[in-house]
Amino acid sequence: MFCRKCGTKNEDSDIFCAECGARLMPLPNNNASINEGVSPVVVDSNNNVSNGDQLHNMEPRVNPAVAGASARIQAAQVQSQPYEPQPTATYGNGGTSKKFPIIPIVICALLALCAIGAGVFWFTNRNTINLDKYVVTETIGYNGYGSFNVKIDSDAIEKKYGKRVVRDKYISGWLAEVIKAHTSISKSENCYGSLSNGDDVTYMIKADTDVISEYFNCKVKYSDEDVEVKIKGLEEAEEFDAFSEDILDVRFEGVSPNGSVMINNLQYQGELNFELSSESYEDDGDLSNGDSVTVCVDTSNINDFIKAHGMKPSVTERTYTVEGLDEYVKQLKDISDSDIEEMREQCKNWWMDYFQDSDETESLKKLEQMGEMMFLPSNDYPDVNNRLLIIYKATIRNKYKSGKRNYNKENCVYYYITYSNVARDSDGKLISDIEDYQAIDSWYNYDNYNVEFDSGIKVNYWDKKIWSYYGYKDIEELKEYVTEKCESENLQLVDDTLVE
Repeated sequence: MFCRKCGTKNEDSDIFCAECGARLMPLPNNNASINEGVSPVVVDSNNNVSNGDQLHNMEPRVNPAVAGASARIQAAQVQSQPYEPQPTATYGNGGTSKKFPIIPIVICALLALCAIGAGVFWFTNRNTINLDKYVVTETIGYNGYGSFNVKIDSDAIEKKYGKRVVRDKYISGWLAEVIKAHTSISKSENCYGSLSNGDDVTYMIKADTDVISEYFNCKVKYSDEDVEVKIKGLEEAEEFDAFSEDILDVRFEGVSPNGSVMINNLQYQGELNFELSSESYEDDGDLSNGDSVTVCVDTSNINDFIKAHGMKPSVTERTYTVEGLDEYVKQLKDISDSDIEEMREQCKNWWMDYFQDSDETESLKKLEQMGEMMFLPSNDYPDVNNRLLIIYKATIRNKYKSGKRNYNKENCVYYYITYSNVARDSDGKLISDIEDYQAIDSWYNYDNYNVEFDSGIKVNYWDKKIWSYYGYKDIEELKEYVTEKCESENLQLVDDTLVE
């Protein structure tokens, strides 16, 4: 037989455990023939027999008949039930053992510990302000043009914590203002004016917790990581093409490569605004045919427009190809023969007007066209976009006689007129003013283009007869001088039809 308390093996006839003294098996109460009137019989050393209840201090000896019957009943019960040690505690008289309620006591102890811990936690954190709990988010506008706002509800913080955490009565009621002043919220770049339902945005809180805690008896905490929010709740609106020809007129003006874009709002002036993209804005004024510019809807007030008209632009930008600009002439063949003839005529007329002031010692014999020269810029930011020179040769009869000395000779003078920024339209027609030219007497300085013919004959004691004209004695001298002057303007010779 095994002890139910300590598990020690005992003889089947034993009533008490040899190890711990616990009763091994109670006498069965359901067997009247054994239990009724039977009590343990104890025999002392003098063979005196007495009831076991009267001898507490003697080592018990059990009546063999009763013990045998009890043992048989106990054996039957042990065989029918597995051994399960039960927690017991020993107390009372006679060393008897009873079951003690350990599990309920353990549960009660745990509950008490939890209550104490909760109390400590509440007391420790009652003045800790968690800013994350007071974040208020808002989506406004229409789908596709929505915006996302986020702020800290500092008034709610003031209402809950204001009186509790104030250190000084002079700053009572200032908790909300201090939190506003020392808390900032950064948002992702897509939060402004272009959001659609389902988009994701993020925000992050930053607070100077030390300053707040310096003024108020509280701790401040918050998540210092990006918080992601999915946009929802933006209203829907009907779409329309804001770049249709009946709403927006985009045209290009000027001369390539200095063209400009013109934007005309035909329907919604003051309500729906258009602007160039930042890149196109920088290029405006320096446009050439074939370039691209992007026009955008100004979305800063787009929600007001949608609310007023119940519709929104289907797209907010469109790219246009620059075309139709006039162009600066880049080579002589770009100028039509008729336009060149008109320019040559201007060159001849200038000399005729200039020669009207001549005297009887000189006469114009003929004017000959000697060709043209074309100069273009050598850098990207020129002051002059091209320069065209029309060159002529004037043959002059110079004659003078004094006494026996006589001078009679034909002399040649090479001269020119120059056109700047010569341009033509998209059809190739010259748009520059034919009469807008500079003659040799007004281009650069005068010192280098006076050509003189000396007769060698004195007209008085000090002076000789000399004829002076604007121009050069030969074509090479003219070409060299003009090329040098154009290079000083960052222009280089690209084409000429000079007659050698």
